[in-house]
Amino acid sequence: MPTYHRLLPNEPGVSVTPNVLTVGRGNCDGPLHMTSHGHGGIMPAVRLAAIDVGSNSLHMLVADVSPDGRIQVVDRLKEMVRLGHRAFTSGKLDREAAELALRTLKTFERLARARHVERLGAVATSAVREARNGASFVRLLRRETGIPVRIVSGLDEARLIFRAARHALGLDGGPHLLVDVGGGSVELVLVRDGRAVWMRSLPLGVARLTERFLVDDPPRTGQVRQLEKHLRREL
Repeated sequence: MPTYHRLLPNEPGVSVTPNVLTVGRGNCDGPLHMTSHGHGGIMPAVRLAAIDVGSNSLHMLVADVSPDGRIQVVDRLKEMVRLGHRAFTSGKLDREAAELALRTLKTFERLARARHVERLGAVATSAVREARNGASFVRLLRRETGIPVRIVSGLDEARLIFRAARHALGLDGGPHLLVDVGGGSVELVLVRDGRAVWMRSLPLGVARLTERFLVDDPPRTGQVRQLEKHLRREL
């Protein structure tokens, strides 16, 4: 069975030292130690898995990460859970959605072991961090799955989105505006020459706005206008 450590700290940055791969500099459990040097002193890639406990769905990405930061995706998994369903209006996570999320996380953990993942971590976002029972839900997930789930702030989300986009796209020159539309929140990051110069997290996710404004299907004209007015005010 793999050992589990947090993979996604609060602050950006990846550095490599002779025997250690360290991801970030913030609130993490420490460096990710390699288990073998391989032939000729060259460290092998380490297989990692990261889980996003989002307001609409749960995602798991399994990837092999080399010491120089190269990432080879092994598998991607997604399950619609709708943790944000009624949570943004009631202030509490729905019991059925929470139970489905727990079952899904247990499945992800089994699949991670089957794929010989060495490190596994998870983050929970808008629906969980805002719910009155969010902290107790995270404790339940940790206890039942062994996965070190942690709640991240909106700015933490923006930082992680920036790091992923910079790794994939480089983001030289610019300016570039990164926009990530989630179920509970929207993250905005302004980037110049590969550096984040401004970031913001706004409570404008699709699940939140749908439950608040678009209560009919199809939505009425007045509901759409109220939503547009709200978006103009927030943006």
